[in-house]
Amino acid sequence: YSHDEIAKMSPVQFFGEDEVEYIKESIQKIFAEGDIVIESHIVTKDKKRIPFYFNGVKIFYESEFCVLGFGVDISEQKKSAEKLEDSYDAIRRLSKHLQNIREEERTNIAREIHDELGQQLTVLKMDVSWLSKKLGDKDEIVKQKLDDLLNLIDTTVKTIRRISSELRPSLLD
Repeated sequence: YSHDEIAKMSPVQFFGEDEVEYIKESIQKIFAEGDIVIESHIVTKDKKRIPFYFNGVKIFYESEFCVLGFGVDISEQKKSAEKLEDSYDAIRRLSKHLQNIREEERTNIAREIHDELGQQLTVLKMDVSWLSKKLGDKDEIVKQKLDDLLNLIDTTVKTIRRISSELRPSLLD
């Protein structure tokens, strides 16, 4: 706007219709309370909306109370805040993605430990049981060693189940 255009305008004419009531209330608040700080948008002659920070104070000028105010264009601060929020969103998405990858990897490791080692230990237990039956009561020391080996296999199977469960509790599935 030119200087002459501005001189003929009311302060509320610099704002969009959606903010006129808010601006009027803010001006009334200045007269009631003495000062105010707000954020709003100035609308340019070509209808461009620019975010502004306003500070207004009530003053006594030429025998009457008036509002003295100033505004600062905060477009760059708003853009910076948006970029910062976008960065935070990107970090949150990346963090969530990494967490999902970790969970998938833990699931795969738990499944492989349980399935592969479990199968191998089951086969080993069956073979040791078979040997124990074939041996019969012929050699008590070897028979006791095979029984100890069967107990060790059972304990190892339980340990594998516990480790698998700790890596990926079935409750999560």
